[in-house]
Amino acid sequence: GSQSVNTRPVQYSWLDSLGNQIAQGTKATVSNAGVYYLRVKEDGSGCTTLDTVRVLSPTRYPRLNAGKDTSLTCANPQLKLMSTIGNTQKYKVQWTAFDGGTLQPGGDTILQPIVTKQGRFVLRAEDLESQCVSLDTILVAEDKVAPTIDAGLGDTLSCREPIGTLVAVAPASGISSVWTLDGKNFGADSLSVKAAAAGTYYVKATNTRNGCSATDAARVSSI
Repeated sequence: GSQSVNTRPVQYSWLDSLGNQIAQGTKATVSNAGVYYLRVKEDGSGCTTLDTVRVLSPTRYPRLNAGKDTSLTCANPQLKLMSTIGNTQKYKVQWTAFDGGTLQPGGDTILQPIVTKQGRFVLRAEDLESQCVSLDTILVAEDKVAPTIDAGLGDTLSCREPIGTLVAVAPASGISSVWTLDGKNFGADSLSVKAAAAGTYYVKATNTRNGCSATDAARVSSI
């Protein structure tokens, strides 16, 4: 603030938020956070003025949790980070991406941004009242491995064998499957199906963990 020259003696006293005097003179020592007032009284005239000082707590750091490490998948190629701050409503955050990670535009200054590319993300949160800062890190990996699927060698229909059999080979667990002929699905979750018509049969296997899929085809002919 500005300074003024005063030739009359003045008295300084410090008050707590309840108006109780806690010290005299230009300095005061306090041990608690809060609002304090400096009262200046001019001798002779009795004129008084007040100024305010806010003492912030140095020990209140944002209770920050960036969330559990997670993965982008075929089913969820983008995901929202479920980060939390538990002990303050007045804060500002800043995300920094490493190792090639990216966020949706504008996501670097919100608590729960959307990740668009795998990487390591560091969250910085500042309590606007205490000005204390906390950091936390979350790793977003990528799980987009498709299952292996082999539709087999196909089959041949004849008058003696009007119904053929198709047998696909895929991992023993963790997949769902479906067969398709002429755009129509059948044989859900069965790697072995009967084929009563000639054509190209497609089998699609989907990894139930990450939603990634692979397709293979087998030809059924007739003679």
